[in-house]
Amino acid sequence: MSGTDHLDALRRDAGSAPVVLFASRITDVREPVARLDELDIEHRIVTMSMGDAAARDRFHVLEEWTGHKTLPQVFLDGRFIGGPTELLAHPRLAGGVSAAGHWLGYVGLIPFVAALLGFVLSSDARQAYFAHQFIAYGAVILSFVGAVHWGVALGGGPMPVMRMSISILPALLAWAALLLPVPAAAWLLLAGFVALRAWEASPPVSGTLPGWYRSVRTHLTLAVGLLIVLFALAAR
Repeated sequence: MSGTDHLDALRRDAGSAPVVLFASRITDVREPVARLDELDIEHRIVTMSMGDAAARDRFHVLEEWTGHKTLPQVFLDGRFIGGPTELLAHPRLAGGVSAAGHWLGYVGLIPFVAALLGFVLSSDARQAYFAHQFIAYGAVILSFVGAVHWGVALGGGPMPVMRMSISILPALLAWAALLLPVPAAAWLLLAGFVALRAWEASPPVSGTLPGWYRSVRTHLTLAVGLLIVLFALAAR
């Protein structure tokens, strides 16, 4: 097998899971694997044997490709990031990111709740104001969660063209919602949030997102969906 063939095979392996660790049979990868399991991040270990000339040639091609002379070598979304130390320090695995993501996500529900309460408790003359606030904020958030996938695509994740294409659909739905009467706009936003989360849960996409993010997205989608249903029923 030529060097080009080895490189093509290595590239396929490197992109075969969100996190790929190239390791020898004696490499200790227990710590990073335990952390990946804890966060429910899909990963794969590619064992590199030195038992024959072809295997050694493959390792030398890996060395030349990454500039890294030892194992293990770690790829994140198909890109080389270093070894286990770099992997454990990466924001996707760092504990503070998931904690902050949870809190900031739930804080983002406050404008929904405030606008809904304002709509329900205000006089008829003020309801239009709060209705506009609710729909406008829903449009902003729907665009925001869609744009996450544009960012993932820019970061070198898998399916970049499809991901970037789908990432703009929530913004288009949000724009359309701003042009519709209030009840119809609410139902359209609800459809957008549910459809986006369903797409994220599909196998090709789910494995590219951190476990904590998938969890918080599910919880927030349920909460936002409930608030939108309550608002749509109140605005009939």
